[in-house]
Amino acid sequence: MEESQPTQLSPLPNAEITLNAHAETLASTLATDYENSLIELAKMLATRQRADQVQRVHVEQAHTTLAQIHYTSWSREFLLIVGGAFFGASIQGFIEALADNKKPLVITFVILGFLGMVMVFQALRQR
Repeated sequence: MEESQPTQLSPLPNAEITLNAHAETLASTLATDYENSLIELAKMLATRQRADQVQRVHVEQAHTTLAQIHYTSWSREFLLIVGGAFFGASIQGFIEALADNKKPLVITFVILGFLGMVMVFQALRQR
């Protein structure tokens, strides 16, 4: 049997595709905005640490902080949406289960409502 040669993949398989003028302008603007935010945050970190210059570690900390802000906003929205849905569903379910005198369901909806409230409060604590 003959061994087949592994196919080499190009790191950028679509390198031939070009950006149109609007996409290039937007990419440039977003990169500049990120660069400005990164530099300003690095300067602020250096000032807080009473450094004479902005060092590489300040830029790395600023980059990490900006990345965490993006992650936090996503997780915060998730917690708010799911927690709010849990809490809202628990109110209606609690009332119906209480009216039908179904104690196991009452307990389930109380737990669901409590979990929803915890999720919403956790989301509100995030910055």
